Amino acid sequence: MDKLAYLAKTLSRTTRKDYENYVVNAVWNRLGDDTLKPVSQQWLARPDGKGYFIDLYFPQVNLGVECDEPFHHNQKAADRARELDLMDILNQIDANHGYKALHIDISKGYDSVNAQIDMAVEEIRSEAQRRKDAGDFTEWSPDAGDETKLDGRQSISVGDGLSFRTICDVCNEVFDSGYQGQQHAYFRPQGPFRKSYPSYMAWFPTKMAVEGKGRKGWLNIVSPDGSVICEGREGENYEGDGDSSARVVFVMVKDPITGVSGYHFLGVFEPRGTKEVNGQQYRLYRRIAESFPILRG
Repeated sequence: MDKLAYLAKTLSRTTRKDYENYVVNAVWNRLGDDTLKPVSQQWLARPDGKGYFIDLYFPQVNLGVECDEPFHHNQKAADRARELDLMDILNQIDANHGYKALHIDISKGYDSVNAQIDMAVEEIRSEAQRRKDAGDFTEWSPDAGDETKLDGRQSISVGDGLSFRTICDVCNEVFDSGYQGQQHAYFRPQGPFRKSYPSYMAWFPTKMAVEGKGRKGWLNIVSPDGSVICEGREGENYEGDGDSSARVVFVMVKDPITGVSGYHFLGVFEPRGTKEVNGQQYRLYRRIAESFPILRG
């Protein structure tokens, strides 16, 4: 996706939120630096578990613009949590990792809001320039190539943006399995995976929902921080520990910007017994690693 298409998509994600829309577009237009990548509606994970969406985030400088709206500010986190989806979990940032919020209080009126926007723009520019001078800045280049290419990578990590069209693509590109066609959703891939990780399995759940949004049939639920999976099936209760294999998990996700669906890495999980949710027993898995080596035969 080129820059124009990306910007048209990402900057329009606030079109039904009037004040946020004004602030987000004003910041971007005044910034005038297309080496910076803007990300709207970026999920921020907080230590207390009460995360929220940043209105406009710049990942290269770890700064975000947050529009503080009157009347419903206290409800903002709760409202946004109900909109959380798998892509948000995969791409979330941690509030403890140096993130700084630039607040715009729109209750102060037109002149004050614009002055605050100018101050935010100046801070973003200053931090970007500081990082450029220090050689710690990578320009935004969405046209650089296919994001699924693994050239030069030693591992795959949660939130790295890599997407794979099919299970076969994951197995061949990450595990070097050499498959020719579709594979099962839960199996031990042939080749280096089977040799190096004989006690592991690869898991590709196509139906997974964020906690509180279960679906009919398979009820695979992931916690808002992405660290816990509950696996269940409607009308069935799981007892005992079941399969003891660790699972390398890839989930099917649709990108809200590009509209393209693909498998994204969610982590390596270990079984931790069962858990009761709304009267039903689920198998419980806890994440033990956020990266996995790219295997070669």
